[in-house]
Amino acid sequence: MRTLFSLSLLVGIVACDAHSPLTVKDPDVPSGPAVNNASFLPYLRVGAISNFAVAYVGAADQSTNAHEGQANLVGLFTDELTDRETFNTRQILNFRDAQPNGNNSIDGIFIDLSYARTQLDVVARKYAQLAPKDDGRAEMLALSAFTYILFAENYCSGVPFSTENDDGSITHGPPLTTNNMLDTAIAKLKAAQTIAAGNTSTDPLADTLIFLGDVGIGRALLDEGNAADAAAAVANVPASFSYQMLESTNTTRQENGVWNYTGPTSQAFTFFSVADRQGGVGLPFATALDPRVPSFVNGTGERGTGPFYSQTKYPAPDSPMPVADYREAQLITAEAKLVSGDYAGAKAILDALRATVGLGPLAAAATPHDQIIQIITERAYWQYLTAHRLGDWRRVARPPYSQAPYNVQISDVFPTGPGYFGIYELPVPANVSQNPLYHPCSTGQP
Repeated sequence: MRTLFSLSLLVGIVACDAHSPLTVKDPDVPSGPAVNNASFLPYLRVGAISNFAVAYVGAADQSTNAHEGQANLVGLFTDELTDRETFNTRQILNFRDAQPNGNNSIDGIFIDLSYARTQLDVVARKYAQLAPKDDGRAEMLALSAFTYILFAENYCSGVPFSTENDDGSITHGPPLTTNNMLDTAIAKLKAAQTIAAGNTSTDPLADTLIFLGDVGIGRALLDEGNAADAAAAVANVPASFSYQMLESTNTTRQENGVWNYTGPTSQAFTFFSVADRQGGVGLPFATALDPRVPSFVNGTGERGTGPFYSQTKYPAPDSPMPVADYREAQLITAEAKLVSGDYAGAKAILDALRATVGLGPLAAAATPHDQIIQIITERAYWQYLTAHRLGDWRRVARPPYSQAPYNVQISDVFPTGPGYFGIYELPVPANVSQNPLYHPCSTGQP
């Protein structure tokens, strides 16, 4: 959901130590006593969701701080997209040259996610003051939790978070490790579910928020290496569940940022092409002809170095993007079955999902190493351009998958050949990290 409303009136924006306030050029914002009136909470809610959408999906208007979004950033950093334009701060992301200094693309997208997190937390506090049992509060908490998951999966272990207090003062926080961020997300999602559980008889949104929490908790637990509890968390997610960011053509800031940069129509830029076997170990997204990653050849791109493959998973400026859905719950369950020693059960889930789009069953993978690679490959096609890929790469390059019997090596997933840098996650940008408690975190360990 996107909206013209902004929350910039409420706070001098401070988020995740992006202490340089953003200028949001949005005239349709409330002011004065209205923000302390419960009847105005829905407007604050849609404003906060709008900014989460910009941070996650991206947008088409950088004049209002609407950058590429986490989905594009992860796509470029991994093997989902390759850059075909002349903007060098994005080109070098293809080779994982992600430095904490001097990359405005990384800076802007980090600020957008930080800004979204702050607004969601501030609006959640407003709900707590004025309508504590409302599902709007649950939704703000849940989406704030997903910002923590995105920080945990995509950035180095040591992201600092500051809090904007009600009186406008700032409380600086120490850097959080990857697991700290995931634990914070889980706590927020459980709090959101508790609120929503009180509204299931009166508000159809309540059940959706409970299932959103289930998938988010499962995702975080999987990232922590706790596959069994992750599967338990998603056990009740129904086949009908999907929570999406709904895009709009009302303004360019509300348009789908993946659509904008990938050229599926004449109005979009041919900047980011669907990648194909990037670095030798990347998946053949462009040429596999897999229905989950639809694309077509669309010239040679802005630099003329094509072929340029335009994705059509998001074919229009108002194409929605899933945040969590039943398929992800099933993929979590499949991975947990593999970890428990039930590869046959894991493969049965993968084959059942494939059948829904007309794909045949997978060939059986012979070793635990090949089985986990098969699962994250299936995840890659199902979750293409939804900001999951980097988290998957990092997870399988860490214990338990980096150990026997799986023995996954960094080079099994991250391109490591000539030209590629030994950076395995995004840094916290140095020029937006003014928290005195902050110290740089390593990007050299997944």
